[in-house]
Amino acid sequence: MRRLKDALDVPLNDVVLTALTAPCAATTSTGGCTWTACSAWLPMSLRDASDHAVLGNRVGYFNVTLPIGEHEPLERLERIREQSASAQA
Repeated sequence: MRRLKDALDVPLNDVVLTALTAPCAATTSTGGCTWTACSAWLPMSLRDASDHAVLGNRVGYFNVTLPIGEHEPLERLERIREQSASAQA
């Protein structure tokens, strides 16, 4: 997965989410499921550079809509990447 992340220049978490979404996408294409999306809450660090030496956690969460109805892996990855980048901006 790291090689794929590096080749596509995307975060590893986005590659993992895309991979986890693949079985759901396969199920929708075979007629076993009619969902087109599902939500996932993901943790993210709320620390900035000045908090590096401070003890304790500063964690928040953001919601990503996983595009399980999208059958093209690169399109799924792009849709996940856009949401992750937007949440972290």
